[in-house]
Amino acid sequence: MSAGGPCPAAAGGGPGGASCSAGAPGGVSMFRWLEVLEKEFDKAFVDVDLLLGEIDPDQADITYEGRQKMTSLSSCFAQLCHKAQSVSQINHKLEAQLVDLKSELTETQAEKVVLEKEVHDQLLQLHSIQLQLHAKTGQSVDSGTIKAKLDQDSLKKSQGVGPIRKVLLLKEDHEGLGISITGGKEHGVPILISEIHPGQPADRCGGLHVGDAILAVNGVNLRDTKHKEAVTILSQQRGEIEFEVVYVAPEVDSDDENVEYEDESGHRYRLYLDELEGGGNPGASCKDTSGEIKVLQGKNHSKNY
Repeated sequence: MSAGGPCPAAAGGGPGGASCSAGAPGGVSMFRWLEVLEKEFDKAFVDVDLLLGEIDPDQADITYEGRQKMTSLSSCFAQLCHKAQSVSQINHKLEAQLVDLKSELTETQAEKVVLEKEVHDQLLQLHSIQLQLHAKTGQSVDSGTIKAKLDQDSLKKSQGVGPIRKVLLLKEDHEGLGISITGGKEHGVPILISEIHPGQPADRCGGLHVGDAILAVNGVNLRDTKHKEAVTILSQQRGEIEFEVVYVAPEVDSDDENVEYEDESGHRYRLYLDELEGGGNPGASCKDTSGEIKVLQGKNHSKNY
């Protein structure tokens, strides 16, 4: 036979069986071990064939059947050797890949340690430069300075409170409100008017402004309302609509003289009171002529009414 591979269990009855059970000896390559087992199998095969030849000619049927079984056994052994050889080659490739991956992992871990050390050194240098900069500009970075800044911020937050405005708006069933809104509880901000459309009810009313936070509409509280819920509530309003609003600054500016408003539920809003002095009458009513409700889907998009 010329097939190379491990000895199957079927060969255990011949001389090769003992070697098969012993396994591959240490320090001997897989292919060398397969070659040795193949020779032992061939020797055992020849011995069995000689034994069959010594059977009495009157029992030729036994000899014939035995040799048929030996032929089948030889074929199975050859296939098994081929499969074992393929598995051995694949295993060898996988082992080589594993060695390469381990080497890459070791290199990556070493690079990570080096980079972490470099980042640490850079942070130390940055901190040192910041301290030098503060020293040159005369800034004192001590607990007293930090406390004074916090006290100043607290003073700003405790400034006066502006009034909540109520605006009356009239619209017919075929009209829209004429406003775009943004914000909502899920975004951490109140329902805000981001745009007022010219010629529509909100614009003709004159009492609503871009930047107004809608606290309630017709007695329905919108302070803790999500954006989608506010869309539904505003879209359902008909006829005479009363808005409860307060102006909210787009961002806090320490140089302005505007104040913050905190309602009874604990919500804080930045107030631009001087922006409202030139506004329309908070109680002004409006007659509607035309309008259209437009809803744009999106987390950060405004909604038009």
